[in-house]
Amino acid sequence: MTSTSSSRTPSESVLCNPEASGFRIDLSGEIDLLARPRLNQVIEQVTSAEPGEIFIDLTAVSFLGSEALSFFAALHAHVGPAHRVILHGPNRSARRSLELTGFDQVLTITGADEPRPAPITSPAQTSH
Repeated sequence: MTSTSSSRTPSESVLCNPEASGFRIDLSGEIDLLARPRLNQVIEQVTSAEPGEIFIDLTAVSFLGSEALSFFAALHAHVGPAHRVILHGPNRSARRSLELTGFDQVLTITGADEPRPAPITSPAQTSH
């Protein structure tokens, strides 16, 4: 009898860096169950800070699983209506998943060839 247990090594990268307007998160590889521990760390890092815009670069993602979708939902809930979660450069398959789940209706999605949208300035930030 042979064993079929998964010994796949993680093939993802999850990098999170604070920016003046919020956070930049770079995802690459297969964002699936094996990425959960690192995604949870990023959620803790982001939710411990003041809400701000979150820019997520997906241009190097080869697979977007349900763990990624849960991650996007948690980040969207944290930033609230005053800020955006921007998903930049999802591939065709990832974009289809985002459309089927309705994320394209609540998150900002930009193509890989599009420039990064300017941060939203709330009235509280512009009035003195």
